[in-house]
Amino acid sequence: MMCVILFVSCTSSKLVSDVEFPVLKHHSIVNASDYLCDMRVIPLSNKPNEAVINTMSKVCLVGEKIVVLDNSLNKVLLFDSNGQFMKSTEKMIGRGASEYIKLRDIAIDDTNGNIYVYCEIPNKLLIFDENLNLLESINMSIFTLEFTVWGKYAYFYCFDPSDSRKRQVIRYNKDNIGENGVPVVTTESTIQGVDILGYSLTKNGGCFFCIPFQNVMKEILYDGTIKSYSIDFEDDWKSLDNSSKLDLYDLQNTEMHWMLKNVYASDSLLLFNTNESGTFVVDRRHEKCHLYDRMNNDYIPFFTSLMVPLQSKEGRVAFLILPSSIKNYQEKAGNMSAFPKSELKEVVESYKDDSNPLLILYKIR
Repeated sequence: MMCVILFVSCTSSKLVSDVEFPVLKHHSIVNASDYLCDMRVIPLSNKPNEAVINTMSKVCLVGEKIVVLDNSLNKVLLFDSNGQFMKSTEKMIGRGASEYIKLRDIAIDDTNGNIYVYCEIPNKLLIFDENLNLLESINMSIFTLEFTVWGKYAYFYCFDPSDSRKRQVIRYNKDNIGENGVPVVTTESTIQGVDILGYSLTKNGGCFFCIPFQNVMKEILYDGTIKSYSIDFEDDWKSLDNSSKLDLYDLQNTEMHWMLKNVYASDSLLLFNTNESGTFVVDRRHEKCHLYDRMNNDYIPFFTSLMVPLQSKEGRVAFLILPSSIKNYQEKAGNMSAFPKSELKEVVESYKDDSNPLLILYKIR
């Protein structure tokens, strides 16, 4: 794991000049209602057994439908807007021509609702319609860590085919995936394991890519143009140069920020996480980045600090409430006569130990 890292940006797309945001540390707790609105409470059905979720690795919104990637149970699940189970890919696990052994990531084409599923084993891309009916299977020549579909392009964060130590974001025309790919970002080298600490290539109110150890957030515009935002952490940011010799364990325990991940966007705000705790809110209009110790979800009486990777055409944020948290609240609240939200109160009262996680969605103000 002892590696040296140097990041270089290269693109055939037009690169818009950097915008720099200084970080303002508040050392306080921010209320979710300051930045989020329009709460939707969605209890996801766990019936039949095929609908059971163990881990929500990623959530995508397809029109009024909800798509969930569960990497631990190796399946994609489809629910309607009320959380009723519709279909999953569980029966596709196998070695047949239209089957797979291991999934890695999913993405949505907002222009037609198609659901793209990347299979790590075998190395292929499955394309489904919005009802999870298989349309096409494409054999891939690159091993993909993450990917997304944005505009007329599909972007894949992957190993450089010429050097496995390097990483690239490769752009394909979505109608011709796998052929004539164009590298739009390249890293010279990386450290083993950093690719599993959060989503670096995200699409939520915009398409963003963040490079570990580089405090720059790249926004891929709809036409393929790339815009860069620099986050000025001052001495709290860890970058690596040619003389650095640190292993992954040390990097995880430096108490410094070295990775931007899980970006969520509206016209005026950017929300993101890093490898360290804290909630970051970028005010795009005033070019400032606010850092809070954590976010207090004042809409609901549950602790919801970490945002779930969510793909949505409009800027939304997703939180999960685990059944164990709801059970604990039920026991402490008694008759729950003072529960703050009637819609959520009914859901909480009916929750069971074996229920699926509760999905809470908000819009970014």
